[in-house]
Amino acid sequence: MAASPSSVEAHTEAAAIFSETPPPLVQPQPFVFHGTTREYFRIWIVNTLLTLLTLGVFFAWAKVRKRRYLRGCCELMGHRFDYRADPRRILLGNVIAVTLFFAYSVFGAVYPAVQLGTLGVGCSCCPGS
Repeated sequence: MAASPSSVEAHTEAAAIFSETPPPLVQPQPFVFHGTTREYFRIWIVNTLLTLLTLGVFFAWAKVRKRRYLRGCCELMGHRFDYRADPRRILLGNVIAVTLFFAYSVFGAVYPAVQLGTLGVGCSCCPGS
């Protein structure tokens, strides 16, 4: 019994696909950290002092400086990471969180509806998981 030409071609193509050598395995690439303790300590101490002096307002800028340093010193496959957050947006988020907490704690004792409304707004602003 003779096989049809299309089934022979399909069998030949399938055999060619499976007979090829497998692709080479990807070699694991190590992370390389180029930072030093001295540089990080200097950033940390300045951030801490400025955050204390400004009563927490500088915290957003401190967070960005720390993360930019840590990610900028990490290298993978010859490329360094970058951190592009805007400290003003972080500050705005902190102000909104403090305002909601203030409204929840102060007005919630007097007006329970405000407490429930603030809780509802806070839950709706939080990202879902």
